[in-house]
Amino acid sequence: MLTDWTFDPLQLAPVVLAAFAYATRARTLRRRGTPMPLWRVLLFSTGIGLLLLAFASPIAAIGEQELFSFHMLQHVLIGDLAPLLKLLSPRLARLFRSVPTLARAEGG
Repeated sequence: MLTDWTFDPLQLAPVVLAAFAYATRARTLRRRGTPMPLWRVLLFSTGIGLLLLAFASPIAAIGEQELFSFHMLQHVLIGDLAPLLKLLSPRLARLFRSVPTLARAEGG
């Protein structure tokens, strides 16, 4: 049971995409001379790690097959801890600058 890592592409693709987008933006800011502080990058990375833990680790398998408490642990990881860490990581102004200008002008 502890070796039941599941790699469901429908669950992991959005997490990997978010991590890639954040890494791309962090690299762009570093090249412009305004790097994000390391602690912000570590917070976001920890949030991504918690999502991967909730979706792919044995916690997911145990939560689905054995123990309801592990299922609820998934809810805490996905709904409370990971979003909190990810929201604390970027400065909203920097994140907003990453949205293309045309999309901001149109309001969507």
